[in-house]
Amino acid sequence: MSTLRAVAARSPQLAAAVIALARRGLTDTSPQRREISIELLRQLGEPGHRERCLAALQDRHPAVRQRAARSLER
Repeated sequence: MSTLRAVAARSPQLAAAVIALARRGLTDTSPQRREISIELLRQLGEPGHRERCLAALQDRHPAVRQRAARSLER
């Protein structure tokens, strides 16, 4: 995740690509990718984080729900 943050910091075009990748990850079949996407979008300061976390509380995978709950606590 730190590598993606570093790539996003290089230029606005790369930041847009990383954000798009993270947004696609929110609906991925992999629970790990969904969990990472939630946190990456938070770290990149993307608006709508609270809404994404609230939606993720209904995820079928417990790790994704836990990540969303932890993010909401912050």
